[in-house]
Amino acid sequence: MSAVSSSEVTSSDQRGLKQHSPNKSLVRWSLGEIRQGNLWPISVALVLVIASIFALSALASRMEQVIVKQGKDALTADAVFVSANPLSDSLLKSTEQLERSVMTRFSTMAFSDNGMQLVSVRGVDESYPLMGELVLDGNESGRVKPNQLWLDERIMAQLEVNKGD
Repeated sequence: MSAVSSSEVTSSDQRGLKQHSPNKSLVRWSLGEIRQGNLWPISVALVLVIASIFALSALASRMEQVIVKQGKDALTADAVFVSANPLSDSLLKSTEQLERSVMTRFSTMAFSDNGMQLVSVRGVDESYPLMGELVLDGNESGRVKPNQLWLDERIMAQLEVNKGD
């Protein structure tokens, strides 16, 4: 076994070491293949794959924005707190600085002279909805007024009641 010092390595040996670098060989081989036309389909496919990834990423981002916006409109708020019991005073006090609306929802039986029907009742305050717009039949829109009842047409037909009853 012989040891070679760095001073003993000749300049021709150094050139030989540089020429056999795997990265340079790969680049030289790739350029030769491109010139011959063998790597063009692979290069085009690679560009298409990268472009597709960026396009799908942009589409997914845009769809997420749309879903979040539509979700807020459906919720009529940025956030919703749901509880089976009345909200505590401490929670209500902590949200006083925020724009808020309170809705109470429950199921009950609705009775009329001609029948009865299980209905879902929603009681809301005057600031409902916080986001979006509540549109009534006949293109009327506006805020909920105190002591006002809005009844679905299907329920009106089942209970055999009319507006103003």
